[in-house]
Amino acid sequence: MESLRWQPFIPGILWAIFILIVSWNVAGINLPPSLMDLVSTDKAAHFTVYAVFSGALLWGFDRNGWFPAFWKLGFLVILTCAFYGVVMEILQYYFFPGRYFEILDIVANISGAFAGFLIYRLCRNFFNGQN
Repeated sequence: MESLRWQPFIPGILWAIFILIVSWNVAGINLPPSLMDLVSTDKAAHFTVYAVFSGALLWGFDRNGWFPAFWKLGFLVILTCAFYGVVMEILQYYFFPGRYFEILDIVANISGAFAGFLIYRLCRNFFNGQN
């Protein structure tokens, strides 16, 4: 395996910056938690943003020829996205006015990262003619 090139990670890096900017600039509403929060537009947005984030990071590894280690990398990418999501929630709580720490946002972030992993795997296999 050759050395890791950073250029394929540019989409993931830019997406992480996008997440930071949106987390900083979009005002939040802190409502009491309820079961309906699991299906809210906010949770769907968290899910989608982190699915794209994990897909972008996986794409960077894939472009570097690291796909044979995909399951290990998938676990690493999901952990990275989860860590980033937790850090964003903590930053929102302490440093971003009008933003709040929400456990359900973290659940949506991790779920989205896992879904991004599965979707990337399925799409890659489909477009490469694999089962």
